[in-house]
This record gives sequence, structure tokens and C-alpha cells, in this order.
Amino acid sequence: MMRNSHGRKIAVLAIAVLVTTASCTNGRDQAGMDGATAAPQSDVSDAGANAKLASSFTERINTLLELDDQSDEADRMSQQQRDMLQRALAHDGIVSKADYEQAWENYKQCLVDKGYTKPDLPRYANGLYSPIKSTDSSTLTEEERDKLMADMHACSNHYVAVDEMYRYSIANPDMLSNNEEAAVDCLHRKHAAESSYTAAEYRRDNASYETYLSQHSEDPDRYEQARRQYRLDLGNGDVVTCLVANANQMYTDDTDPWKPFG
Repeated sequence: MMRNSHGRKIAVLAIAVLVTTASCTNGRDQAGMDGATAAPQSDVSDAGANAKLASSFTERINTLLELDDQSDEADRMSQQQRDMLQRALAHDGIVSKADYEQAWENYKQCLVDKGYTKPDLPRYANGLYSPIKSTDSSTLTEEERDKLMADMHACSNHYVAVDEMYRYSIANPDMLSNNEEAAVDCLHRKHAAESSYTAAEYRRDNASYETYLSQHSEDPDRYEQARRQYRLDLGNGDVVTCLVANANQMYTDDTDPWKPFG
């Protein structure tokens, strides 16, 4: 749990599946809260350099559908989401922008139907939604936080697994299982970073960012200052696309937290 400059308790919530990694047991990321699993980065040591989740988009979609068939009924995708993936199969595995937008609307409505206010998720100029959102948890009991986490997990399973495939199509076409490698590959493809910029350097930039935040927790401008730790042009939309689409959480802050109960 974090506190902002006004002393209000802020919890960082993972509001959806972000790029699925090979370590996920059910083929989908878990929604998390207060340090629980949240849009995980894949482990370099698990699969080796340039390891892939699948050989093609269609193979990956078929795997997701097969995993869904094996899941408990409560964790299965909605029929709307399965239909979206089936439509993508007819187009070389590419999820349409319209289906991507609708999936997120379905997710938000799912939370509303469970009794929460509609979350206003961060969205960037490239059209991507960020699944990371801070929330004001100062009035929530432990039981309410646990239920919220479970409900977000359920809604993400039901409605936004298509998010994974959409992000692959725009920022990880080789479906690299390591998010850091995928982000750097995307930066190179879009000529948004020097060809000499490596995944190791990207990891160091991430570490410098996290270190700055931890050392300046009371600074109201800490996020803006922390972003300067990156040796990348964060004013470049292609840079933002590559990072956000590949599980980088650096765009989260607590300036406008979600209040799930209003």
C-alpha cells in the first residue's frame, strides 16, 4: 500500500490481463492488489533469450481457447470474448480495434454489474488502455479489498483476454515471452531507440525508476522525476506504445485514484 502526499491510502490495482507470460498456469495473467500478482514480467532465466509463447497468432489463440475449455466454469471466458477470438482466427489471429474497444467496455460493465463504479482506465494517444490503476482504498475493509480483487480477476477472465492478442499485433509480433526483450524489440522495430539499446539497459532503466520512487515517496512530482531515469524519449508515442503494450507499469500514479464505491 502507498500513501500519497495527502496521506490517503492508495493501492495499485492490476485491472486486467496484460501480456500473458509462459509462467501463467492458466494461460492468462492474474489481477492483483496491494502487492499481489499484477501484470507480471516474465523471467529471463525461465525460457532463455528470444523465447516465444507460440509460433503464430493463430496457434496462441487456439491455445487460449483450449486452456479456457479446461478451466473451471467460473473462470471461463464469456461467449462474447470467445467470439472475438474466433473472429480473429479468420483474420490471421489479429483482434480488431472494434473488438478491443468492446472488450474493455464489457470489462467495465462487468465491474458495474458487481456493484462498483465504472473505472476510468488510463488510455494513451495510441488507443491502448493501461490495465494499471490506483485506487483510493482508505474506506475499504479487508473483506471488501479481497472481494474487489476477486471480482476484478473474474471480470478480466470473462472479458479481456483478447487484450493480450491485440497488444501482440501492435508491439510484439514475434510473441516474445520476455516482456523486456519484447519492449526493446518493439523500440528497435519502430526506430524509437538506438539499435545499441539493449534489454539489459532497459532493465537498468526500470530499476533506476523504481529506486527513485522508493527514495522520494513524499515528493509530489516523484513520477515525473522518476521517468527521467529512462534513456528513452517518453514524449515519443512509439516509445509509449512499446512500453505500455509490453507490461511496463511506469505510467501508473495516484493523482486520480479510482473510488470503487464512489
